[in-house]
Amino acid sequence: MEYRVTRIVKLRRNPAQDSPNPQGRVDLDDKISIVAKNNEWRQVIVIDKFARTRREGFIKAKYLLEKELTDNNTTINNELPFTVSTSFTGKGIPLTQENLDAACDQLHVNEAKIWAVLAVETSGFGFFANRQPRILFERHIFHKQTAGQFDDHPDISNKNPCSYLGGVKEYTRLQKAISLNHKAALKSASWGIGQVMGFNFQSAGFPSTETMVSAMVEDEGSQLHAMINFIKAQGLDNDLQQGNWALFARGYNGPQFKKNDYDIRLAAANAKYEIKRPDLKLRSAQAALTYLGFKPGPVDGLRGQETHSGLVQFQEHAGLNVSGELNEQTEIKLMKAAF
Repeated sequence: MEYRVTRIVKLRRNPAQDSPNPQGRVDLDDKISIVAKNNEWRQVIVIDKFARTRREGFIKAKYLLEKELTDNNTTINNELPFTVSTSFTGKGIPLTQENLDAACDQLHVNEAKIWAVLAVETSGFGFFANRQPRILFERHIFHKQTAGQFDDHPDISNKNPCSYLGGVKEYTRLQKAISLNHKAALKSASWGIGQVMGFNFQSAGFPSTETMVSAMVEDEGSQLHAMINFIKAQGLDNDLQQGNWALFARGYNGPQFKKNDYDIRLAAANAKYEIKRPDLKLRSAQAALTYLGFKPGPVDGLRGQETHSGLVQFQEHAGLNVSGELNEQTEIKLMKAAF
């Protein structure tokens, strides 16, 4: 639930009137979510109207516009902060060349190595056709995060992994877990194009799992940024630079990486992308066609018959000259329709 203040107030460090306010003031158009309640005070997350800054602190309840529950000193566990859409659906903006250039610069690798990791983790695209980020819910992580409290729901809480539904159906499992403990649920899924686990939010460069998920929902650039931060935090950048796929796989995928030939698949993907890289303009068009229901096949930046067919269908639908080519007019109309 989203709240706003009824007047400009100070964002206190602690729940006390004389507490310092290094985070500044809260304006009337700032967006506020409640994290916990402490008598007359509310611990909150404040995001400015342009979504540029995120601050945490305390505000007196009487200055909040929306009505709250009345019990005191309790943390709200089953209400998602407003920064995380309960539908987990945003714009689904694809990667840009700027995103890739930044990733290569930070890791000191070429694009082929970046694409190799992305291809093995998610077949190279971070969203489902409904614009939800790709996820995989890990029931053994939820079991661990909740100390087995919900093991009477073995499909989502179990000391053993698996029980995957795959694809968008993973959100059914996630939503069930959210109904039991939303923070643990978000931590128990891997997110986006790099499949970074929610509990690794700090290594991914975020102050909380909720803020990480919010970023994952919006665009692949944020998803890639999280992956890059995680690689660096785990000290895997040197292994990636050297092409030591076994060591990289162990650190990124876990000690059981050999079970799925993770290192072999990474090496093969890297060899493939050393020869030919995805066309980002075409890849964005494929993403747009996917969102609009024109089924261009894999969002991989590689031209094929399905992509040609998808472009033909869109051109017919949009009243454009039908060529099956991604010309300038088609690209402009397609991007405008999708984003």
